[in-house]
Amino acid sequence: MFSRRVVVLMLTSKPSSDAPTAAGYRPRMTDQRDEANPYASPSFEPAPSGLPNRDWNRPMPGERTTNVVGLIGFILSITCCLSPIGLIVSLIALAKPPRGLAIAGVIVGLIGSVLLGFGILSVVAVIAGGHGVAVAISTQADAEALDLQIGRFESEEGRLPTSLDEVHLPPASVIDAWGNEYAYEVGADGSWSLTSAGPDGVFDTSDDFDARALANGSADPSVMQTWQEAGDQGNAPVVDVISATFETAEIQQWLINNESMPASADKASGSAPAP
Repeated sequence: MFSRRVVVLMLTSKPSSDAPTAAGYRPRMTDQRDEANPYASPSFEPAPSGLPNRDWNRPMPGERTTNVVGLIGFILSITCCLSPIGLIVSLIALAKPPRGLAIAGVIVGLIGSVLLGFGILSVVAVIAGGHGVAVAISTQADAEALDLQIGRFESEEGRLPTSLDEVHLPPASVIDAWGNEYAYEVGADGSWSLTSAGPDGVFDTSDDFDARALANGSADPSVMQTWQEAGDQGNAPVVDVISATFETAEIQQWLINNESMPASADKASGSAPAP
């Protein structure tokens, strides 16, 4: 009778959680915290001799399996301007498993950082070295606005204006890229010209140029080199592409707002639109 009970107990008893398994030893967590530091992480008992220790890259049941730092780094990496920060956070996240999102964050962050760097360098290069381009953009916008309004004035009045003061024009279009007024002249053959004094602001010098010729692409290309050199040497205000672009947009908007207005300044003065 006694032997039957022993057999039954042996058959029905469950194996200890510390017993070796085919998947390897699962160490039992022991509360061996230091009394001086009660918040220290608990330690684990080593595996018995001859058994493999736990693979720490494989989480135990109930443990968190998400690398939060890696997730944050990946999100920052795919955010355009935050790619460098995402790259750094993802590199930090590589220290803890799982590392999938951290690796992805490093790759994406590296690519994004390189592209962002090229973009910044391009903008700086355009702003710093695009002096001649900026002048060309500004001058073309001025010349096209004057061509349009003077052509309308001639159709309405049957003659060319004797000065730009007679024409209803965008205020920015009568001033060149360096802040000086254009010289408007009517020729004996019925044509008109628009001349800029160039970077030095003085007419009848070597840096003067025909604004209309520049607008239609027939100006001497060397004149742009003159502007660039004057800006680089500090002999003239440097014109940047961003300012020239905003000025162009301002002139275009003015023309749209005033397309139904008379081209004569006197007739347009008593009407509504202008800004």
